[in-house]
Amino acid sequence: MEDYIDLLREFEMKKRAIDTTSVSKVTIKIPVSLSDLSKEITGMLLQDRLPITRYGKQVSLAPGGKLRLNSDLMR
Repeated sequence: MEDYIDLLREFEMKKRAIDTTSVSKVTIKIPVSLSDLSKEITGMLLQDRLPITRYGKQVSLAPGGKLRLNSDLMR
């Protein structure tokens, strides 16, 4: 539950920091427990699952367990 709260808190901070003119990518740290949960529920690793979602072209997983989102998607 701690990881979930941390993820929500970080997402909220990033959401508040983005402006309408930003074109850079937004990076959010993903807890290891989320990756584990993805594997447990879907049978796929998170890095394999993300590209096949409807946000696959706007979201990617960077080394170190970081989620990279296009600023347009974040807005």
